[in-house]
Amino acid sequence: MQHLPLILTALRLLLAPLVIALAYTHAPRWTFVACLFFAIGSDYWDGVIARKYHVVTPFLRRFDSITDAIFYLAVLWAIWVLHANVVRSHIVGIGIVLALECIRYLFDSIKFRKVASYHMWSAKCWQISIVVAFVSLFGFEISDPFFSIAITLGIVSDIEGLCASVILTKPLTDVPSIFHAWHWRHTTPTDP
Repeated sequence: MQHLPLILTALRLLLAPLVIALAYTHAPRWTFVACLFFAIGSDYWDGVIARKYHVVTPFLRRFDSITDAIFYLAVLWAIWVLHANVVRSHIVGIGIVLALECIRYLFDSIKFRKVASYHMWSAKCWQISIVVAFVSLFGFEISDPFFSIAITLGIVSDIEGLCASVILTKPLTDVPSIFHAWHWRHTTPTDP
C-alpha cells in the first residue's frame, strides 16, 4: 500500500498520451469522460493513501503537480484536435494561463532550483473547474460558461502561486493559501 500513491500518480501520467491517442482516433466521447474521472479520482486517492500510510514526501507532491500539468495539457491538446473552435474562442485566456504557468515554473526553478508544489485551495478549485469544463465539452459538447470560469480560476491560482513563491524562502509543499505563505515566510514549517 505504501507504493500505491506513486503508482496512481504514474497511471495518471500514462493517461496523457492515451487521451491524445483517443483524440486522433476519434474515440467515443465517454472514453474521454472516463479518463477524466479516473484522473480526478487517482489525484484524490493518491493523497488520501499517502497521508494514511505516512508516505507523503516533497518528491511525491512535486511529481503529483507535474503529472497534473502534463495530463491537463494533454487534454487541452485533445480538445484542440476535436474542438479547435473552442480553443480558438478562448485563446487569449488559455494563452495567459499557459504563460503564467511557464513564468511560475521558471521563477521557481531559478529561485528554489526545483518546482514548487503548494497544492493551494485556489489550485484545487481550478482543478475542479477544469474537470467540469472538460466533462461538459467531451460529454455534452457544451463549452461556456465552464471554460471561462476555469480560465479565470487558473489565472487566480497561478498569480497566487507566484506570489507565494516570491514570499517564501523555500518551496514548501501543502501551503493552503497566500495568507499561509505570508505567515510562514520566516517561520517555515518542516516539509513532510
